[in-house]
Amino acid sequence: LFDFLLTHDYQDTNNKCRRPARLSIFLDDLDRCESKTVMNVLQAMKLLLDNEHNRVVTCYSAIDTRIIVACIDEQLGFVLRKSAVTGYYYLEKFIQLPFCIPQLSYMKKAEFMRR
Repeated sequence: LFDFLLTHDYQDTNNKCRRPARLSIFLDDLDRCESKTVMNVLQAMKLLLDNEHNRVVTCYSAIDTRIIVACIDEQLGFVLRKSAVTGYYYLEKFIQLPFCIPQLSYMKKAEFMRR
């Protein structure tokens, strides 16, 4: 996969130029998985993305960090405590640009939809 992405490009007809091929991964509902599965997916993502030459793969995730951190703590709790590291710190290594969508009241949602 990496060989293909690194050696292939495509013609961007809008900007009239060649662009490298890229792979975007959308990771959703990880917080609904068992803690062992959560850790397996996080470790697989780390192996895929943690490469100094990786300029071709991007991962977007929509997760409830509270649940993911609880899974990390469950699976790695002893090691994390011994290292004085929290599950949030561990997760921070995966998430480069975190943001939260605030809770909206029914009125705010309705107002947004009218616009």
